[in-house]
Order: sequence, then C-alpha cells, then structure tokens
Amino acid sequence: MGDLNLTIEKIAGAGDENFSCSVFNKKVTLSGGDSGTLVGCLTVEGSGDEERQTATRDIFELFLKKLETGEEGALELLESGQKATDAYLEGQSLEASFVFAFFFKDVCYIVRRGDLVKILVFDPPKSSEITFESGSGPARGGQLYLIATEKFLENFDKGGFLKKVDVDLRELVDGLATDISASGQQARLGAVFVYTKEEEKSPREAGERAGETSGGEEPQTVVYEEAETDRGLKLNLESLKAGVGGFLTELKGLTRGERLAIGRLRAKVAVFAIAIILTIAISLAFTLRQNYQKGRESEFAGHFAAASSKFSEGTALLELNRARAREAFIAAQSELELALEIKKSDAGAKKLAEDIKSKLKETEAGANINFETVADLSSGVNAISFSGKNMVVSTGDKLFSVDLANKSAEEAAESGGSSSIVFDNKVFVLTGSGILRMDLAGGEAKKIAASGEGQDIGVFFGNVYVLFGDRIAKIVPIEGGYAAETDYLAQKGDFLASSRFAIDGSIWVTRGDGVLKFTRGAQEDFAISGLSGSLGELGSIYTDADLANLYVLDKINAALLVVGKDGVYKKAFQAAEFGNASDLVVTEDESTLYIALDGKILSASIK
Repeated sequence: MGDLNLTIEKIAGAGDENFSCSVFNKKVTLSGGDSGTLVGCLTVEGSGDEERQTATRDIFELFLKKLETGEEGALELLESGQKATDAYLEGQSLEASFVFAFFFKDVCYIVRRGDLVKILVFDPPKSSEITFESGSGPARGGQLYLIATEKFLENFDKGGFLKKVDVDLRELVDGLATDISASGQQARLGAVFVYTKEEEKSPREAGERAGETSGGEEPQTVVYEEAETDRGLKLNLESLKAGVGGFLTELKGLTRGERLAIGRLRAKVAVFAIAIILTIAISLAFTLRQNYQKGRESEFAGHFAAASSKFSEGTALLELNRARAREAFIAAQSELELALEIKKSDAGAKKLAEDIKSKLKETEAGANINFETVADLSSGVNAISFSGKNMVVSTGDKLFSVDLANKSAEEAAESGGSSSIVFDNKVFVLTGSGILRMDLAGGEAKKIAASGEGQDIGVFFGNVYVLFGDRIAKIVPIEGGYAAETDYLAQKGDFLASSRFAIDGSIWVTRGDGVLKFTRGAQEDFAISGLSGSLGELGSIYTDADLANLYVLDKINAALLVVGKDGVYKKAFQAAEFGNASDLVVTEDESTLYIALDGKILSASIK
C-alpha cells in the first residue's frame, strides 16, 4: 500500500451561548521526520464563549504537541493526547467530546472521547461506524471517512452522501452549508469529510504494480453512474449516429435512377440533418448552462453561509473582545466579496455587506489616549530608543540619557544628529557628515561611515542600515571596524521625505499611505487590510523581532495605528500629539508607548 492523497472538506455552524463545535485538519511532522494529517471534530459544552474557544484551541494544540514531540508510535501519541485532555478538563465547568483521526502512511489511527461525535467509514458498497475508544485500521484508496456530530447525523441523510462513488465533496459541503446556516441547531452541527485516494503512479510503476497481483487476477474496473442529463444527451448522440449509419447503408443499395430521384431530396435531407444537429447543440448548450448555473449557485451559497457564520461570530464577540470580533468581521467581508462576485445583485448579500461595513467602522474607531510628560529637554527631539530600562534621546546637537523611572534627563554627549539608535550599549548617530558610534559607558565618538545625509538609521545584529530617498545602505562590522557600505535593496527604491523604517529581520518602510516590506533585499507583497476609511501620510514606524505588531504614526489623521505583521489592521489610538510626533517606541510587553514631541518625551498606556 502506498501513500494516500487526502481530499478534506469541513463544515460547522456558529456556536451559541452554551455549545460550540469546531472542525480542523493540519499536516503534522513527527519527531522522526515522517508526516501525516491530523483531522478532528470537537464539541465543547459550557457557558462562556471565550472559555470554550480557549479550551478548543488548547485541546487541539495538546494533540499537535504530543504528535510533534513524542517518541512513541502514532496510536500511543494520540492516546497520550486523550489522557492530557482529561487532565486539562478536570476541575473545569466544561465538557468536551471529540474524534481525532491521524492518517499516517496507509493507516488511520483513531481516538474518541464522549458520545457526541461519531466516525463512519464508507467503503463502497459497505459502510460502518467505528465505536471503539482508540485503535487503528488500514486506510485504502476510495474510502470516505465522515467525522461528525451526533446531531449532524440525525439531521442529514448519511446514506445519501455516497450515491455516487466519485462524490464531489466541495459540492456536497456547499449544499450542506446553506442548510446548516438556516438551522436552529447549527451550534451542534459539524462534520469533516476525508476522501482517500492512492497517490498516482507513473505508467512504469503502475505496470510493475499490476505484475505483482497474485493469482493472475484481472484488475477490477470501477463503473461510474452518469448524471441523468448527461446520459440522456449521450443516448441522443448514439441514436443519431445509428440513424445516419443506416441511412448511408441504404443509399449504397439503390440503382442510378433511384439515386437521381433521391438527389432531388438532398436539400430536404440537408435541412433535416441541420435541424437535428441544431436541436442537439441547443440541448447540449442548455445542459451545460444548467450545470454551470447549479455550480455557481452552490458556490455562492457556500461563501454566503461562511460570511454569515463569521458575522455572527464577530457580533457575539463584540462586547467581549473587539480585536477578535474585528478579525471575524474581516473574514466575513472576504467571504462575502467572493459571493458578490457570483451574484452582484443578491439582496441578502448586499444587506450583509452593509452590516459588515457598519461593524468594521464601529470596531475601527480609535480610542483616545492621555499622555504624561517623562522629560522636558532644551531643544527639539529627533529620535528616541531604549537603552535597558532607560532611554537615549537625540537632538540636533546633543545626546541625553533619560531615567524613565525617575523621569529625569542628563546630557550624555555633545554629538547629536537627525536620528539615532542604541545597540549593545552603543549609540549610532546619523549626522550630515556621516555615522558616529559612541560607547554609552564613555569614550570618544568614532566615525564608522561617511554616508552623507540619510533619513533614518537602524541596527540589526550589529549590521547598520541607513535609509535614503532611493536606497537602503548596509554597513557590516568587520575586525577592527566596519566594511564599506553596500546596497541592501535588490533594486532602487522610491521613498519619500516622510519615510521612516523599522527592522525585525525584515525592513518595514513607510511610504505615503502604505508600508513596504523588504526581506533579504527583495520587496514582498504587503498591504494594510481591514480599514473602511483612507489612511493619511504615514511617518515613524516601530517594531522589533519580539513584537507581534507594527506601530505606525499617521500624521494626517493624528493617530497611532496598530497593524499585525500579516497586514491586518487591529486598532488605532487618537490624540492630537500624534500629528507632530517625530519618533516613537513601545515596550516589550506592548503596554506602554513613548513618543518624541518637540522638546519633550511623553508616555501613555496602550493596554
């Protein structure tokens, strides 16, 4: 038996106040390097939507961790995950029921908990339910595994899923999505369909495999039942072929006179033949159009049901967690856009689109923020950066060390610049004549590069980067100093005077109303999504390798945007101070923000 190709389709209704069902699948690499696929259906019962979602995530991750790090066999690892789940749920006011199936090579390993989730195997023409708590069995090509909730099996005719051997899972799930979204019990409805198919062999491998068949048995042929419309059309074509063949045979047996007489009928015969061909062509076109429309309707229903489900999820989360609610609304919007591409004028879809837009606007409103003064310096601040628990501040002609705890500042050096950054207890200062490096413990400033007038400076693992209008320079430390600068970008850039950058392994550069992402010198696709309004001019940006988000100043809208590194807008803070701030930093726990404004350092909580 060889490896299997798996076709997996999932469907689940939105949870209610006491019950939720989740379905999932994930490719898992075992500690030995081999990989398999974990598939499951999990129900969690108990009050508190957030607690149920946390438990769902934790249980799934328990099984993943056991499979990825354990040294035992696959079944033992699943049973270990089952025991860990029992221990996890002990003492909690939640009850879970699940079936997990792990498809590894040509075997399916299964564990169950509770009675609310079932697993059935369809192996045409037979089908059976697996009732043991844990075990395994061979997985062969052509089987369909159905892992579903008890309520799903009560509400839907499981025997009807395999009326065809070559069942179309996508079409099947699209049809079920509409029914589930309209059900009053949708919180208890969920299912995963797994169709197994042997990995295709090359002609040579197939021949070798056929030769290995014992007893000289001939390979079996699977006969697929044709759809009614296709079968009717095929019969019409066969009838036409037989009729024309018989007509030509009769012509061969006629005398010359008879043929001449018949010749006068050629025009009528031609018209008759053309009429038949046109009739069949019209029938074929009508059949194809019906099939196409049916497929499009099914596709629309699937996207619309998914959008409705995500919208309901977001609405339920709105008061508990606005950030997660917003993510659900964004997912709903994406699904609905796909639905509207199919049926632009559907009234229900257009109404849902307006509702989603309204919720996005509601969740995007920025929270007001209140600042307090940390330090008041003698001149305008150009740049700020952390130095341990303190901060180094650069003005045009001086450097200051700011004690954040005591809110005091003292002069550190008489060498300021347009920008600066601290790394490894050293401060790197960008000046008009080049880049200076100073040891914070004391000592003279050293020029490490004569880079000219840059716009921003950053350091990552000792490498120094400088942003210019059309390039990013990279300066690498070597023994006894630094190498000559090189171009980091694979191609010339086109930045603005307001552009600034931040580095976390990739380099993020603000430009106008967007952010550009570069990794190893190449530009990647990146865009900020999830905003219904338009952005203004983006300026200073902050992140590092330990932060999950980008923090970006929008000077036009006087706002601080919090954007995930996947581009999804999360939230915004609004304050007049953001309109004129020259730099910003955020603490490692992402709870406190510091900005430079004129000659002051201001702080605010952003929890």
